[in-house]
Amino acid sequence: MDYCQVYPHNRAGIVAGRTKRSCFLGDVYRGWLGIRPVCDMITNWDVLTKDYQFGNHTSISPVDAFSEELEAMMARYRVGDGTGCTRVTPSRSSVMDSSLALFVTLDRISRKVRGSPEIEEWMRQHPEDDTTLRYHRLEDFARDLRKLLVPLGFVRGDWKKYARGRDSIMGSLPPSKRWFVVLWRTLQSYRTVLPRRVQDEMGKLLVEHGAPAWFIRTNQLGGTHPDVIPLAPTTLVNKNNKNDNEGFDPLRGWLRTKINKGKRWLIRKIIESIRNGDKE
Repeated sequence: MDYCQVYPHNRAGIVAGRTKRSCFLGDVYRGWLGIRPVCDMITNWDVLTKDYQFGNHTSISPVDAFSEELEAMMARYRVGDGTGCTRVTPSRSSVMDSSLALFVTLDRISRKVRGSPEIEEWMRQHPEDDTTLRYHRLEDFARDLRKLLVPLGFVRGDWKKYARGRDSIMGSLPPSKRWFVVLWRTLQSYRTVLPRRVQDEMGKLLVEHGAPAWFIRTNQLGGTHPDVIPLAPTTLVNKNNKNDNEGFDPLRGWLRTKINKGKRWLIRKIIESIRNGDKE
């Protein structure tokens, strides 16, 4: 399994691009499996994974189209749209731009079908064909996904300009006004701010449309340890997982993690000071 990592520049040295899941999670030096809780959602829904062959006319592959959008997005993240640096802001992050890639994929497929009289005529002549029925289900899913990603009813301006390349709105504004643009864009797509919430909402949407979903969670490794409280992969404060994590407060777990990191940092500083004293 490969991860298409839409990843900003970071101190960990992770580069946006395709990454083997075994390396990203299980690598002894760089792996996140023992540090960060992970929840993978896998689906094999024919509406999204099976190609659309409209008779002898155009063939459309949602998987290939989505892969192309992700490849373009990962390339943009590697070079920062030509600026050399990709930073995370409330209005731009990996989860937002991954959602944007899916949104653009479905929108372009819809435009391609509507722009082809031959395909529309073929679907009118074959209303009971599996391809026609699957495409109608794809349109229904895309419509509900748009409601999820565009809660206010209108698309962000930078999302509209995505197909034309680098969005220059932020660069053309004076710094004193950039905070307003960031705030406005965040409000326009507020449901894509928290990664786990996006996954939960998309998973729920897929299941509601009849898609099979398989969730793989790695809250805790090495068997059962009653004295260790796993940090569940949830949103910041998620009240929907009380049964799965009874008695567990995500905020308390987050604070405990920060305190432990502070203790380790203090111990390192004490050891360094002792070593420097011995050298002197």
